[in-house]
Amino acid sequence: MLSRKYDLARTRSPGLYFTLIVIAVLSFLQWEPPGTYTWLESFNWYLMIGVAGYLFILQRGRLNTSGIRFYIIFNFLFWLGGVLSLFRTPSPDQVLYSAVSMTIPFFLGLVMLSAMSTNKGRAIWLYTLLIAALLWAYEVVQLWFLYGENIRHFLYGPGRDHNLVAIIFAMAATALMIIFLYGDFAVNKSTQFLIKGAAFSTSLGLLICSFLTYSRSGFIATIVGIFFTLFSLFLSERTRMPFVIFFILLLGGLSVLTSVVQTTNPTWFIKFNEITRLEDPTTSVFVRTVLLQKALAVIAENPFIGIGPGVFRTIYDPLIGHQSFYLVHNSYLAAWAENGILGLLGYIIWLFLWIRLFLTKWKKLNLMKRILLATFVPFYIMLFFLDIGGFPLTFMLIIFSSLDSDSEDE
Repeated sequence: MLSRKYDLARTRSPGLYFTLIVIAVLSFLQWEPPGTYTWLESFNWYLMIGVAGYLFILQRGRLNTSGIRFYIIFNFLFWLGGVLSLFRTPSPDQVLYSAVSMTIPFFLGLVMLSAMSTNKGRAIWLYTLLIAALLWAYEVVQLWFLYGENIRHFLYGPGRDHNLVAIIFAMAATALMIIFLYGDFAVNKSTQFLIKGAAFSTSLGLLICSFLTYSRSGFIATIVGIFFTLFSLFLSERTRMPFVIFFILLLGGLSVLTSVVQTTNPTWFIKFNEITRLEDPTTSVFVRTVLLQKALAVIAENPFIGIGPGVFRTIYDPLIGHQSFYLVHNSYLAAWAENGILGLLGYIIWLFLWIRLFLTKWKKLNLMKRILLATFVPFYIMLFFLDIGGFPLTFMLIIFSSLDSDSEDE
């Protein structure tokens, strides 16, 4: 709840008047982002920016300064890289549009950062992730029983992409495995055993669901996330040998399961075997390989200044035809190609800070922070295979920035 000092109903706030004046002036001058053609559309655009800015003004006294530094630096590097691309880009309107469109998620991120710096805010995010994973698991299992191997044709398109569904499974499975390994709840032993047992079984269930989505990258990210939890045991205060032995047995069980699935569900393994047929133009791996080669060629032309945010997909490649308009399918290379070396630097700093946080503070973090920190492992892996930007990327930046906060839930 906002305090009385920051009551939204205070119509005499100078910040509100200022944002409304900016909205009115910009709309009147009809300086509008590309793709909008009417005064009303332009007004709505700036209204969103203004509301986001005003909310930031309301919350400015509540922001955590330790976490906000990285959040601002990352966004600034991307913004500056995009602006510098104006010297090279073939589509300046697209670059200007992207620069303006960063404003809304940036300010909303600043507002949300204060909420995510408390355990209640983090808990809400975790519960949302787990609920989303369980709902998608139900959907995937239903589709599997209805369509079998053809499920991959139904997990496709906006809002149903199998890769994005799989990353939800990967992050939730990693979070649940951390709960299983490190959870220490203020309940009796039998209840704690039930909670940990449910967390472990659900984590394995989500691993299976990621397998059923036919997302190779998602399945790999889920496996890496779960095995990261095993690795983290060696940095804990005591090595939990029973869990290590159990994971070794789990590996043996997975190898048996793999052989069974290979016999009963060959299509999935055919999809995986595409990585050995890089010259076959009928495979998705071939398309992704060409896109990566195109990104590397763009970077080689000028490794310091990019071609501009959103411009990569406008470059035509005759090898893949209309599929040239796809994204890079690699967030790191996409940032480098479009935002230049500054965009890549943002990710490098992010990864460095995560490693430093894991190595220096893992033993001291509470359960909630350990869960959040662990979920970044599958997320970073998926960035090698997907282009994740906009609000999803901003939200992950918010979560990471909040981990540097020393504040706990009051």
